[in-house]
Formats: sequence, C-alpha cells, structure tokens
Amino acid sequence: MPCWLPEITIDRTEIDFVARFFSQLGTEAKVLQPQEVTDRIRDYSRKLLEHYTT
Repeated sequence: MPCWLPEITIDRTEIDFVARFFSQLGTEAKVLQPQEVTDRIRDYSRKLLEHYTT
C-alpha cells in the first residue's frame, strides 16, 4: 500500500486542535511527530476507552 507522508508545520498553540483532528481519523492517519501531539492523542484515546468501560 503506498504511503503519502506530507510534512506540515504547526504552531505550538495548535497542538490541541491538531491532536483532536487526527484522533478523529482513527487508523486512517498516523502522526509521527511532534511528541506533544502523539502524547495528546494517546491521552484522548485512554479517556475515551475509560469512558466506555466504566
């Protein structure tokens, strides 16, 4: 399967927006960096899982 890897620059003030946006894409996209975005996506995922399992 071909992989298209665009490089974009985001402002640090947009980390929350970018993390929420990419978390909505599920497995259709994968953020590789910055670490702050991947950490935030992981946190959202944990909270969602916790919400539906408790």
